[in-house]
Amino acid sequence: MDKWMWVGPSSNFSVSHARSIIDSYEFGNFVRPTDWCNLVPIKVNIFNWRLRLNRLPTKSNLLDRHIDVGNSSCSLCNTLDETADHLFAKCSITSLIWARIQLWIDLTIPAWNSVDDIWASVDGVPITNNQRIVLKVITHSVLWNIWNKRNSIIFKDARSRNSVLFDDIVVFAFNWLYSRRRLLVRGTACKILKMKTNKSQAPPGNLNRENGKFEDHRSRRLEMESAA
Repeated sequence: MDKWMWVGPSSNFSVSHARSIIDSYEFGNFVRPTDWCNLVPIKVNIFNWRLRLNRLPTKSNLLDRHIDVGNSSCSLCNTLDETADHLFAKCSITSLIWARIQLWIDLTIPAWNSVDDIWASVDGVPITNNQRIVLKVITHSVLWNIWNKRNSIIFKDARSRNSVLFDDIVVFAFNWLYSRRRLLVRGTACKILKMKTNKSQAPPGNLNRENGKFEDHRSRRLEMESAA
């Protein structure tokens, strides 16, 4: 009688072994296959996975598939072609956001030229494990919100100031951490990354204590600072 038999690295089946086999076939020697972060939503993990594989529908990728996108310039800076590496790492607008993020968390990270460089920097910066957890969530938030801003420009013709994009990044990062790792955020999230507490630059607003979320998206930064 026929039967199923596991032929993985060991005689016992495990999800991690199955994932390793799939990754080896799909990605070969790819540096970071299926690196999931359980502190961000699944859709954000999938988005980052597609980004690392260069499978996002950037204008450059759409042109490679013979899809007419009209202007192939970056949706944010409107200068060079919109590739994933340009949009998320080298765009002049994106670079300003990354610079502000580094100033906010008081970390100096070398300049990068690609998406892989971004994650290599996150993995390589000399910080503690808890610091790296927060830094990874913030990085996910930056990439996710840059993509959302790009889509808003293309599909809604909605352009907003960079300060609004920065505030949204703080909002998403805080809420992801707060909802999935409350003790980390409530007690040590700001101290972990030495987040600066210049309240004169923080927008007004209050935290809704019933649901743990901010009523005004510009108030996240102040709440994170006061939590420290």
